[in-house]
Amino acid sequence: MFDSLRGEVISLFHDNPESGYFEALKTTELVSRDFYWAAMDSHGRRYVSGPKVCHRIKAPQHARQGINIRLEAPSRPWEGVTMDFVTDLPESMALGSTGILVIVDRLTKMAIYSLCRNDIDSPELARLFFEHVICKRGVPDNIVTDRGTQFTS
Repeated sequence: MFDSLRGEVISLFHDNPESGYFEALKTTELVSRDFYWAAMDSHGRRYVSGPKVCHRIKAPQHARQGINIRLEAPSRPWEGVTMDFVTDLPESMALGSTGILVIVDRLTKMAIYSLCRNDIDSPELARLFFEHVICKRGVPDNIVTDRGTQFTS
């Protein structure tokens, strides 16, 4: 009996569309202004986390994700490569490098590691790619990256 009464009290403060469907902390704070019972905060959390209308009404807080497209498997080595950076490493004494450019062949999983700075720009990235991949392995048909600013420029 008391649980249903507590649920009704919480619903008065939470389910009102004009109130905006507050989260558990705000709902419990509003209820505690006029009512009190033991373990009120756990009842409020349980009520708010239940399958209520507010979960269906709330607008999504994140951007829509794109459609994942399966990548075709490469038919020969170095036809497709992936590139990314490992950054925020301790500074190298000899070269002053604080990051590593990692280039991986998608077929053989062979990797090339090249020292670089965290603030590498697009021309420097192009020079490293030309020096380590194009000169030694040829031009790949496709490159997969995380679409960082260095790759898209």
